[in-house]
Amino acid sequence: MSQATLSTNWQGVVLSALIPLVVAAGFAYTALIPGWRPSESWVWGLFFLVPLEFIRAVMLAVLCVAYKDGRDPWDAAKTFLIITAVLTVLGLGYLVLEGGIDILGEITNPFVLKLLGVPIMIMLIDSIIGILTFSGDPREQANRLDALSEDSIDWLSLAIFRLPFVIATLYGLLYWANSEGLRFAAWVPAPSADLAIRAGLIYLAFYFVGKALIAAYLQTARYAQTGKRLLDVPWMQRVRSLGRGERRFEGRDIEREASERYKYSEHPKSVLKFQEDLIRSLKEKADRSAGSGNK
Repeated sequence: MSQATLSTNWQGVVLSALIPLVVAAGFAYTALIPGWRPSESWVWGLFFLVPLEFIRAVMLAVLCVAYKDGRDPWDAAKTFLIITAVLTVLGLGYLVLEGGIDILGEITNPFVLKLLGVPIMIMLIDSIIGILTFSGDPREQANRLDALSEDSIDWLSLAIFRLPFVIATLYGLLYWANSEGLRFAAWVPAPSADLAIRAGLIYLAFYFVGKALIAAYLQTARYAQTGKRLLDVPWMQRVRSLGRGERRFEGRDIEREASERYKYSEHPKSVLKFQEDLIRSLKEKADRSAGSGNK
């Protein structure tokens, strides 16, 4: 790999972070407008933001497969469209089976199509144009898209299922301290609809700043040298596994120790030994799970 490949692509950093930062600036600016209230379209748009972000992450994963398996740009575009069509049919079939034909009627509603269908169509067209005009190494692009997809899912789940509860808890404690007359919390405002709207907009701006950092990081020299995505860090793995039971970490520690012990060993039996340790750790986890279930 050349030195140029391992250097930071500053043009790519700017272009990758530009749109998320513009969106973040828009949310932050709106939060500062005195007396601003969201319209019904705004509320519905924010409601569809979560499924759109999830669909975008899935589309990135499909793009990764297309770049990896396509023999040329046209073959990659065809692979992307076929996988997308199959996933769309499966998703619609699941919705119809779970919610009945009424769900399908709601999805085909013009208002829903405007808020959900148009952005998805734009993402599809943008992905196909990107495939057909790409001139770099498809393997590197596939790895980059794979990392972007995984980090996007991690960041979305963190922003939805973890951070709001932490922020709400901290706000509750600070507001309690304010009500008790403690000076360090004198700045904490009282709960109100206006505060909730502004806090929500600022939180969305923060979310899109995080998206910009994730996308820009993939153009840096550090990613080129290590191949590790931004959120592939131990604390993120622990946050992701919160609430799943402490025993899970015990089994994972055994696997990690076995991997480190035999990963770089040249002994001919190291692979077999590693497999034995791995199977043993999985059996121990299964026994612990069965024991906890009996209790």
